Amino acid sequence: MITFPANMPRAYDLSLRFNVIELIESGLSMRSVARELNIGVSTVQRYLRLHQEGDLDNQYGNCKGVSKLSEDKKEQIVLASIEDPFRSAKKIRQLLDLDVTIQTINNVLRENGLRTHHAATKPKLNLKQRQDRMAWACLHQNSIDWTRTIFVDEACFSSEKDGIKLVKRPPNTRFDPPYVNFSSHSNRKVISVWGAICKNGPGKLIRLDSRLNGQTYAEILDTIGVNFIKDQFGSQQCYWIEDNCPAHKSNLVGAWFDSCSYLHGINCTRIKLPSYSPDLNIIENSWGFAKHDLLYDNDEVPTCDMMWAKVKNFWEKIIENREFVTNLFNSMENRLDNVLRNDGFPLRF
Repeated sequence: MITFPANMPRAYDLSLRFNVIELIESGLSMRSVARELNIGVSTVQRYLRLHQEGDLDNQYGNCKGVSKLSEDKKEQIVLASIEDPFRSAKKIRQLLDLDVTIQTINNVLRENGLRTHHAATKPKLNLKQRQDRMAWACLHQNSIDWTRTIFVDEACFSSEKDGIKLVKRPPNTRFDPPYVNFSSHSNRKVISVWGAICKNGPGKLIRLDSRLNGQTYAEILDTIGVNFIKDQFGSQQCYWIEDNCPAHKSNLVGAWFDSCSYLHGINCTRIKLPSYSPDLNIIENSWGFAKHDLLYDNDEVPTCDMMWAKVKNFWEKIIENREFVTNLFNSMENRLDNVLRNDGFPLRF
């Protein structure tokens, strides 16, 4: 990685900044941009963050190209972005055949309140959902020993590598329909998995051959679940924490938990997470890191079996990384506190 001296001329920084933003807006990942320009990924992240926050002009000098544009051209730039909020500055420049830099177009858009943001992919929580999250946090804030919990979840892994999509929009419009990213999933390879994790590490990862239903989930509980609980806690009290997937709410699964004490000799209390609360299920962090690895993996995964092998390999890394798992469980108290302080809104996790 190249280290730039503190007295590096500002013009060089400005040129590098233009290259980073232009490559990002052309669709390259941050890692690909770093390789292309022979700089560190952290440098790309910093330039992108400053660009999104509008601080690059203050730090590296303002681009004067805006003054070259007529008011009519500026209006055309704004209208082109409003017509398609996912249209990058580079595409706007090509569409309007403008002889200006990418930064100039972004300056025009920012002057009109259109800044670049990560596009939302799901709706914001409504009032009832936020209240349910706060009630759950209050109920379990001091009543659970998190070292005696098991978090479980299902996840889908895809070969799709679109990454985060950027959108130009006015302030406070993140979840408005024109600015929400609806992805196309044609020709992708997808596998589904089920996993469980406690403070001592993850359990066995299960590949699901079909959509999880009550019968399949009961079979998992009867084999993998029972053995995992006994290995970790024996007959002592523990907590099984799961989301509101339809399979989890089936009568068959409910009957299994009602009878698990005298059928299997385990003392397991089932706890349901509030709706839309992946930030309260710490196994989601493990899924997130695995998906990040797949997104930036240069190897192709032409078959589902190859993807399954990669996911299993990452799961093994988590088993070896005890500090990572310990930190996740130690974060639960802070997560509950933050839910209450944020009025039930989602957390960054």
